[in-house]
Amino acid sequence: MGNGNITGTKNDQKQKSTGLKNKQFGDLFNQKKSTDDLVFYACTDKARVITEILEERGWSRTKDQAVTNFTIKWCLEHQVDWKKFQEGKQLINNIPGQITFADKVNLWYTIRDYLNRRRSIVGSNIQTFLPMTFVLDDDNEVAEFLRVYK
Repeated sequence: MGNGNITGTKNDQKQKSTGLKNKQFGDLFNQKKSTDDLVFYACTDKARVITEILEERGWSRTKDQAVTNFTIKWCLEHQVDWKKFQEGKQLINNIPGQITFADKVNLWYTIRDYLNRRRSIVGSNIQTFLPMTFVLDDDNEVAEFLRVYK
Protein backbone atom coordinates (compact mmCIF):
# COMPACT_ATOMS: atom_id res chain seq x y z
CA MET A 1 0.00 0.00 0.00
CA GLY A 2 1.17 3.56 -0.45
CA ASN A 3 4.55 4.06 -2.03
CA GLY A 4 6.60 2.39 0.70
CA ASN A 5 9.32 -0.14 -0.10
CA ILE A 6 8.80 -3.84 0.48
CA THR A 7 11.77 -5.45 2.18
CA GLY A 8 12.78 -9.07 2.71
CA THR A 9 13.49 -12.05 0.48
CA LYS A 10 12.21 -12.37 -3.07
CA ASN A 11 9.53 -14.82 -1.89
CA ASP A 12 8.45 -12.42 0.87
CA GLN A 13 8.28 -9.60 -1.67
CA LYS A 14 6.23 -11.70 -4.08
CA GLN A 15 3.81 -12.75 -1.31
CA LYS A 16 3.40 -9.17 -0.09
CA SER A 17 2.79 -7.71 -3.55
CA THR A 18 0.33 -10.50 -4.42
CA GLY A 19 -1.44 -9.98 -1.12
CA LEU A 20 -1.85 -6.27 -1.81
CA LYS A 21 -3.80 -6.98 -5.00
CA ASN A 22 -6.25 -9.10 -3.01
CA LYS A 23 -6.96 -6.46 -0.35
CA GLN A 24 -10.53 -5.28 -0.04
CA PHE A 25 -11.50 -1.61 0.25
CA GLY A 26 -12.20 -2.05 3.98
CA ASP A 27 -8.70 -3.43 4.54
CA LEU A 28 -7.06 -0.39 2.96
CA PHE A 29 -9.53 2.00 4.59
CA ASN A 30 -9.07 0.76 8.17
CA GLN A 31 -5.42 -0.24 8.04
CA LYS A 32 -3.26 1.23 10.81
CA LYS A 33 0.23 2.20 9.71
CA SER A 34 2.43 5.24 9.37
CA THR A 35 0.32 8.31 8.68
CA ASP A 36 2.84 9.24 5.97
CA ASP A 37 1.38 6.40 3.88
CA LEU A 38 -2.25 7.35 4.49
CA VAL A 39 -2.82 10.03 1.86
CA PHE A 40 -6.13 10.72 0.19
CA TYR A 41 -7.32 13.22 -2.36
CA ALA A 42 -10.86 14.57 -2.23
CA CYS A 43 -11.69 16.89 -5.11
CA THR A 44 -14.61 18.84 -3.65
CA ASP A 45 -16.30 19.72 -0.41
CA LYS A 46 -19.06 17.28 -1.40
CA ALA A 47 -16.64 14.66 -0.11
CA ARG A 48 -16.77 16.16 3.38
CA VAL A 49 -18.19 12.99 4.98
CA ILE A 50 -15.38 10.89 3.48
CA THR A 51 -12.87 13.57 4.50
CA GLU A 52 -14.09 13.63 8.11
CA ILE A 53 -14.04 9.83 8.41
CA LEU A 54 -10.55 9.46 6.93
CA GLU A 55 -9.07 12.34 8.94
CA GLU A 56 -10.50 10.83 12.16
CA ARG A 57 -8.55 7.67 11.30
CA GLY A 58 -5.27 9.57 10.85
CA TRP A 59 -5.30 10.02 7.08
CA SER A 60 -3.86 13.17 5.48
CA ARG A 61 -5.81 15.01 2.80
CA THR A 62 -4.08 16.57 -0.16
CA LYS A 63 -5.75 19.04 -2.49
CA ASP A 64 -3.11 18.49 -5.18
CA GLN A 65 -5.06 17.05 -8.13
CA ALA A 66 -1.83 15.74 -9.70
CA VAL A 67 -0.91 13.70 -6.60
CA THR A 68 0.36 10.20 -7.42
CA ASN A 69 1.31 8.90 -3.96
CA PHE A 70 -2.27 8.55 -2.70
CA THR A 71 -4.02 5.50 -1.29
CA ILE A 72 -7.56 6.76 -1.96
CA LYS A 73 -8.61 9.31 -4.55
CA TRP A 74 -12.22 10.52 -4.22
CA CYS A 75 -12.75 12.32 -7.49
CA LEU A 76 -14.24 12.36 -10.94
CA GLU A 77 -12.95 9.89 -13.51
CA HIS A 78 -11.21 12.56 -15.62
CA GLN A 79 -9.14 13.59 -12.58
CA VAL A 80 -7.24 10.29 -12.56
CA ASP A 81 -3.99 9.74 -14.45
CA TRP A 82 -4.73 6.09 -15.27
CA LYS A 83 -1.18 5.56 -16.59
CA LYS A 84 0.19 6.22 -13.08
CA PHE A 85 -2.59 4.42 -11.18
CA GLN A 86 -1.20 1.53 -9.09
CA GLU A 87 -3.72 -1.31 -9.15
CA GLY A 88 -3.86 -3.15 -5.83
CA LYS A 89 -2.21 -0.25 -4.00
CA GLN A 90 -4.57 2.61 -4.75
CA LEU A 91 -8.34 3.06 -4.70
CA ILE A 92 -10.48 5.30 -6.88
CA ASN A 93 -14.17 5.83 -6.14
CA ASN A 94 -15.21 5.78 -9.81
CA ILE A 95 -15.22 3.02 -12.40
CA PRO A 96 -14.12 4.30 -15.84
CA GLY A 97 -17.09 4.75 -18.14
CA GLN A 98 -19.60 3.51 -15.54
CA ILE A 99 -20.96 6.66 -13.90
CA THR A 100 -24.44 5.14 -13.68
CA PHE A 101 -23.09 2.50 -11.31
CA ALA A 102 -20.14 4.21 -9.60
CA ASP A 103 -22.02 7.21 -8.25
CA LYS A 104 -24.70 6.65 -5.58
CA VAL A 105 -27.09 9.25 -6.94
CA ASN A 106 -26.79 8.09 -10.55
CA LEU A 107 -27.13 4.46 -9.45
CA TRP A 108 -30.34 5.40 -7.63
CA TYR A 109 -31.67 7.24 -10.72
CA THR A 110 -30.77 4.29 -12.98
CA ILE A 111 -32.50 1.73 -10.75
CA ARG A 112 -35.50 4.00 -10.16
CA ASP A 113 -35.97 4.61 -13.89
CA TYR A 114 -35.59 0.91 -14.65
CA LEU A 115 -38.15 -0.07 -12.02
CA ASN A 116 -40.58 2.66 -13.09
CA ARG A 117 -40.46 1.31 -16.68
CA ARG A 118 -40.78 -2.25 -15.38
CA ARG A 119 -43.73 -1.35 -13.15
CA SER A 120 -45.88 -0.62 -16.18
CA ILE A 121 -45.17 -4.18 -17.36
CA VAL A 122 -45.41 -6.23 -14.14
CA GLY A 123 -47.03 -3.80 -11.69
CA SER A 124 -44.17 -3.91 -9.16
CA ASN A 125 -43.52 -1.09 -6.70
CA ILE A 126 -40.05 0.45 -6.39
CA GLN A 127 -40.22 0.26 -2.57
CA THR A 128 -40.32 -3.55 -2.72
CA PHE A 129 -36.91 -3.45 -4.39
CA LEU A 130 -35.15 -0.50 -2.73
CA PRO A 131 -35.76 1.37 0.50
CA MET A 132 -37.19 4.87 0.19
CA THR A 133 -34.28 7.04 -0.95
CA PHE A 134 -33.87 10.80 -1.15
CA VAL A 135 -31.28 12.84 -3.05
CA LEU A 136 -30.48 15.55 -0.53
CA ASP A 137 -28.86 17.82 -3.15
CA ASP A 138 -32.33 18.27 -4.70
CA ASP A 139 -34.63 20.79 -2.94
CA ASN A 140 -37.77 18.87 -3.98
CA GLU A 141 -36.36 15.65 -2.53
CA VAL A 142 -35.40 17.40 0.72
CA ALA A 143 -38.96 18.71 1.02
CA GLU A 144 -40.32 15.19 0.41
CA PHE A 145 -37.90 13.74 2.99
CA LEU A 146 -39.07 16.28 5.58
CA ARG A 147 -42.72 15.58 4.73
CA VAL A 148 -42.27 11.81 5.12
CA TYR A 149 -40.19 11.86 8.30
CA LYS A 150 -41.80 14.71 10.29
